[in-house]
Amino acid sequence: TRFAPAADTADASHRWTTGDISNAIFQHTGSMVSGDVVFRAMKETGYRYEIDDTTMNVRYVWLLKLK
Repeated sequence: TRFAPAADTADASHRWTTGDISNAIFQHTGSMVSGDVVFRAMKETGYRYEIDDTTMNVRYVWLLKLK
Protein backbone atom coordinates (compact mmCIF):
# COMPACT_ATOMS: atom_id res chain seq x y z
CA THR A 1 0.00 0.00 0.00
CA ARG A 2 1.05 3.59 -0.57
CA PHE A 3 0.04 4.91 2.84
CA ALA A 4 0.71 4.39 6.52
CA PRO A 5 -1.00 5.84 9.59
CA ALA A 6 0.19 9.35 10.47
CA ALA A 7 1.16 10.00 14.08
CA ASP A 8 -0.61 13.37 14.18
CA THR A 9 -1.88 16.18 11.94
CA ALA A 10 1.64 17.56 11.40
CA ASP A 11 2.79 14.13 10.18
CA ALA A 12 -0.16 13.67 7.78
CA SER A 13 0.45 14.13 4.06
CA HIS A 14 -3.22 13.37 3.29
CA ARG A 15 -6.48 13.97 5.17
CA TRP A 16 -9.39 12.01 3.75
CA THR A 17 -12.94 11.50 4.92
CA THR A 18 -14.48 8.05 5.16
CA GLY A 19 -16.49 8.91 2.02
CA ASP A 20 -13.31 9.92 0.17
CA ILE A 21 -11.76 6.53 0.93
CA SER A 22 -14.91 4.62 0.00
CA ASN A 23 -15.09 6.49 -3.32
CA ALA A 24 -11.40 5.85 -4.04
CA ILE A 25 -11.90 2.13 -3.48
CA PHE A 26 -14.84 2.20 -5.90
CA GLN A 27 -12.88 4.11 -8.55
CA HIS A 28 -9.95 1.67 -8.37
CA THR A 29 -11.82 -1.62 -7.96
CA GLY A 30 -15.41 -1.06 -9.07
CA SER A 31 -16.58 -2.35 -5.68
CA MET A 32 -18.56 -0.08 -3.36
CA VAL A 33 -17.55 -0.41 0.28
CA SER A 34 -19.82 1.00 3.00
CA GLY A 35 -18.64 3.76 5.31
CA ASP A 36 -18.99 1.39 8.27
CA VAL A 37 -16.60 -1.11 6.69
CA VAL A 38 -14.08 1.63 5.85
CA PHE A 39 -14.31 3.06 9.39
CA ARG A 40 -13.73 -0.32 11.06
CA ALA A 41 -10.88 -1.28 8.73
CA MET A 42 -9.10 2.05 9.20
CA LYS A 43 -9.43 1.92 13.01
CA GLU A 44 -8.30 -1.71 13.15
CA THR A 45 -5.17 -0.93 11.13
CA GLY A 46 -4.13 1.99 13.33
CA TYR A 47 -5.25 5.08 11.41
CA ARG A 48 -6.27 8.19 13.37
CA TYR A 49 -9.68 9.83 12.87
CA GLU A 50 -9.72 13.50 13.90
CA ILE A 51 -11.33 16.85 13.24
CA ASP A 52 -9.72 18.53 10.22
CA ASP A 53 -8.16 21.72 11.56
CA THR A 54 -7.48 23.07 8.05
CA THR A 55 -11.12 23.93 7.33
CA MET A 56 -13.69 26.18 8.95
CA ASN A 57 -16.31 23.41 8.74
CA VAL A 58 -16.42 20.58 11.24
CA ARG A 59 -15.13 17.66 9.22
CA TYR A 60 -13.62 14.42 10.45
CA VAL A 61 -10.73 12.98 8.46
CA TRP A 62 -8.36 10.05 8.49
CA LEU A 63 -4.70 11.01 8.85
CA LEU A 64 -2.48 9.29 6.29
CA LYS A 65 1.14 9.69 5.24
CA LEU A 66 2.95 8.46 2.19
CA LYS A 67 5.31 5.57 2.85
